[in-house]
Amino acid sequence: MKDTDIVIVSMGAIDGAGTTVDERIEMLKVGGPEFITVGKADKYMPIDFSTRDTSLSTALVAPVPLTDGELAELAGLTRKEAKRYDRHQLFGLIAAKEAMAPLEGIDVSRFACTTATGGAGLNTVAEAEAVLAAGKPLRKIHYNLGYLPNILQGYLIEKYGFTGPVGVKGDACAASAIAIIDMIRIIRAGDAEAGLVVGAEAGISDFGIGSFQVQGVLGKGLPFHTDRDGFVMGEGAAAIVMMTYAKARKLGLKPIVKIAGYGDCGGGTTGGSITSPNAEAAAMVMGLALAKARVPLEDVDWIKVHGTGTGAGDIAETNAVVRLALQEMFKDIARFPELGMYLKEGLTWEEVESDPEYALIADAVSVIAAEIKVMSMKSYIGHLLGAAAIAELVAVISFVQAGLIPPTRGLEADGSLDPECDVVNHVRTTIVQDSIWVLLNSFGFGGVYASLLLEFLDLEDE
Repeated sequence: MKDTDIVIVSMGAIDGAGTTVDERIEMLKVGGPEFITVGKADKYMPIDFSTRDTSLSTALVAPVPLTDGELAELAGLTRKEAKRYDRHQLFGLIAAKEAMAPLEGIDVSRFACTTATGGAGLNTVAEAEAVLAAGKPLRKIHYNLGYLPNILQGYLIEKYGFTGPVGVKGDACAASAIAIIDMIRIIRAGDAEAGLVVGAEAGISDFGIGSFQVQGVLGKGLPFHTDRDGFVMGEGAAAIVMMTYAKARKLGLKPIVKIAGYGDCGGGTTGGSITSPNAEAAAMVMGLALAKARVPLEDVDWIKVHGTGTGAGDIAETNAVVRLALQEMFKDIARFPELGMYLKEGLTWEEVESDPEYALIADAVSVIAAEIKVMSMKSYIGHLLGAAAIAELVAVISFVQAGLIPPTRGLEADGSLDPECDVVNHVRTTIVQDSIWVLLNSFGFGGVYASLLLEFLDLEDE
């Protein structure tokens, strides 16, 4: 480990699977809780976009099953105080409290702070609109504070006294991955030696559910399944404390994991829609993360894919892994001499893929891709939108600490895997295995792509 390496030293989480990191992983290790419930049928837009069949206007959701009073207590607030906060802000405070606990007594005044959310304050907005719809004036001064996406960060700055660089990311479902990457850049630039990253989301609301429902992207939450029909919306938050290895050693904090590489890009969209996935951009960010760490694809133990369970998204992401395998082959001509004919012509891997004679190497590409283990964490906790990346990162760390590679739930039975997605090694049963390198993908509406490469090391003797 180098002094400048960036590590995670602590973390916190709350979602439908648990209110702490330890509670959460114990539930996830046994397959996750039975927390998915049916939303109110009369509240949501029809799930059948083509027919508007109102008999189908239900939604599966994965909520945090706690009362307002219980959330207030976990956040260290009275019930009266908690009424000033939006639900996503309470989640964020709870996760941050757990992540910051190991740093008690340490001067954190120069820490940086980045936060992320996909749609801040939906519950507060709904409450305010209900008041206005009833013909009453707004009398509470907290409404806009619950709505603004930077106010959670403000509460964290106020609570912990941070004076380092700050930033709020709203890059849809990749937001918290981009917030982590921003923190890496802040630390690498020397603007701070350490910082807190928090992603929080509370999108289970009439608008949150209804707006996704009418797009036809909500469903049973079965990524890569032959019968997949969309994701289950979750809610919650996760937090991590990041710093240089030198700073961790100076503070006497043991690193949990090293962030060895990252990639992010605005890769555009395909198919004529701002929400359409782009396999080329997805492959690009994975390649960037590997390149920064100088790690070959074959060394990666598994990939935590974005894996939302939508028809187009899952196919695009598995195709992206195949594209990544082709990119990697171009780096190793000694092993794949059949690429020589293309290199002599100065062709890029993208041009090779479009070549009519691509079939000459297609089998070799397929063999490499088929060895890459992939799984989707959204089959466990639902889709936390702007908080998804960091919530899933914490879950990945917990699984690796337990010596496990978790399966994608729902793929256990024969015939359950969509043949169009069967181009990689889908993890379908729990694998007991120590992991060193894990790649994590997070993609968002609007053509936002991010990938993180984690390196797990035994640091007992460091």
